Amino acid sequence: MRNGYSKLHIQFPEGGTWVVLGDVTVDIGKVKGLVTVGVNLDKLEERGDYKLFLEDLHIIGIHPTESSTGEFANKTFEEARQKIGTSSLAGMVIDQGSDLKKGGKLLQGGDKK
Repeated sequence: MRNGYSKLHIQFPEGGTWVVLGDVTVDIGKVKGLVTVGVNLDKLEERGDYKLFLEDLHIIGIHPTESSTGEFANKTFEEARQKIGTSSLAGMVIDQGSDLKKGGKLLQGGDKK
């Protein structure tokens, strides 16, 4: 956790084509967290290997909450998109949680229902 926190405060790498991975952590008491990390696809292509290693992941955000909703996820994903740069974001990988799915739809400008 300390490693991730310190990485939140360094300059995010510029350039490249990025994919964001987002997931909600397991609840610890009342609090859970939505964590987003970025992967530079160009670096994986240069290496010729798409297996992910710890050094491939760049912490974008750690967002604690008591209630993860679609609106909360959308806000978090929008912050990730702003940090990476809209033109550099190739896609997102999320699980089938209803909050993350709704957040992804909202990010794409889909139906707010």
